[in-house]
Amino acid sequence: MEKLAHNAVKFADLEDQASTVCNDLEFQQAIIDATGLQRTVRDFSELTGDVRRFNNLLGIVYTGRRGDAEKYVVALYEAIQDQNLAVAESVWDAKFRKAMRHYLSLIADDVSDGASKQA
Repeated sequence: MEKLAHNAVKFADLEDQASTVCNDLEFQQAIIDATGLQRTVRDFSELTGDVRRFNNLLGIVYTGRRGDAEKYVVALYEAIQDQNLAVAESVWDAKFRKAMRHYLSLIADDVSDGASKQA
């Protein structure tokens, strides 16, 4: 997970967002896999496939990737490493709430803070 957290910041500066998206999904999956909860692992893996399809269908372009990498991925990794589950849960929740807002705004064709459709 440490390498994936560091890659999040490194990949955020690349022009092509594909590495960022792939790394983020791998990071999330690594967290879920570490729980050892087989049903959760299976369900989350299926959800990850749905997220990939949704991103492709909507043509989502992420903005503010470096800030998000630091605020959500690195902070989540550090909270897990420090075994601060309250902070980890808070960061995870904020990350998913922001993603949900992005998706809903794009479906509604509304203004979003951090995602847009490809031109």
